Amino acid sequence: MPSASADVQMKMGIVAKMTELLADAPFDEITVSQICDAAHISRSTFYRHFESKDAVPLWHVDHIFRIGSFEIGRTLNWFEGHYITLTGIARFSLFYRRLELPNGCPPLRQHSTKTHVSNLRETLVTYRGIPMTDRLEFQVETFCKTRTNITKEWIYQGLTPEPSIFAEYTNSIVPPELFALLDIPSSRMSSNRADATG
Repeated sequence: MPSASADVQMKMGIVAKMTELLADAPFDEITVSQICDAAHISRSTFYRHFESKDAVPLWHVDHIFRIGSFEIGRTLNWFEGHYITLTGIARFSLFYRRLELPNGCPPLRQHSTKTHVSNLRETLVTYRGIPMTDRLEFQVETFCKTRTNITKEWIYQGLTPEPSIFAEYTNSIVPPELFALLDIPSSRMSSNRADATG
């Protein structure tokens, strides 16, 4: 059984090779066999790490959220969490631009919003002991949907402005009540954590 770091390295390698393939073909035309050939791995190795082609982008977005946005209110403040996630997207900008096209990965947008909503609920209730009210539920769902939409537009517009500025813009749309509930002091995030996105 590979270690967690070896598993992540293999998966990141597959993401990188899929990105190269996306430079020449839309996502819906790329096959698992092509990914395996590009990554110099067998089909059995691919399926040890991913259950399908669609699972590749879903894993990557979960990975960059897990080390960034999903830590907001736990170990990172709002800026740090957004910055790490946006940096991870920026490092694979072609990958994300192609996946959001009509012939891209249809489950990606819904998956991103759904997992972010679930994570914020868990942070509020389990980590911070804050009960979910209807008002707070509305703020969480509205913010996550809006964040997904503006991030998609940011990708389309060529990642302008750069991630640190766009992280500040993203912070500006967090409802003030929600922002205050999960605002924690700066963790002075290490470069190791930011580097883990790519």
